[in-house]
Formats: sequence, structure tokens, C-alpha cells
Amino acid sequence: MKSFPKLNVTDRKLNQIQDNLSGALNPLLNLPLNDSNFLEELTVIIGSNILSHGLGRNLRGWVVVRNDSDVTFYDTQKDNPLPEKSLWLVASGPAKISLIVF
Repeated sequence: MKSFPKLNVTDRKLNQIQDNLSGALNPLLNLPLNDSNFLEELTVIIGSNILSHGLGRNLRGWVVVRNDSDVTFYDTQKDNPLPEKSLWLVASGPAKISLIVF
């Protein structure tokens, strides 16, 4: 979990400013997309595709941000024995895509 770093100071007003900044920024810093990878120009085939996501942890989700074909996708992560390393993505046809994984 990321958080706004606060300085240890004795000034009450500065502490209040830091508290206000922390309250405003911490929810933004902890959005899942802030800990994401952009996977660009991936070639997928019809059927199952195993894609390395590079997160070093289980992914929380994925978003197709570019797609050069009329193709649909779904994942089979529930069956993936290495979810901390890969995304199992099933495509309805061949395509070149870009993904954000988080």
C-alpha cells in the first residue's frame, strides 16, 4: 500500500496541511491501475494464449487498450497454476493487442 510520506514536524499547521494532503492523495495513490504494466503489440491467436504480465504478483485485472480485430476476450485465471507470472487469455480470433495489466 502506497501512502503520502509525512514529515515529522512540531508545527501544528504544517501537520494539518500534511494530514489534508494525505487524506486527498492516499486514495489516488492506492488505485489498482497505479501498480500496472503496459503490454504493447502482443500477437494473440484464436483460443488460449499465455501472456507474461511482469507484475511479480497475482494480477487483479486487465484492460484491452488497443485491438486491431473484431475479437472478444476472456481469461481463465482460475485455472492458471502461475497467476503471479502470467495471464491466461482466450481470444475469439487472431489479433494484435495492447493491454494494461494491474
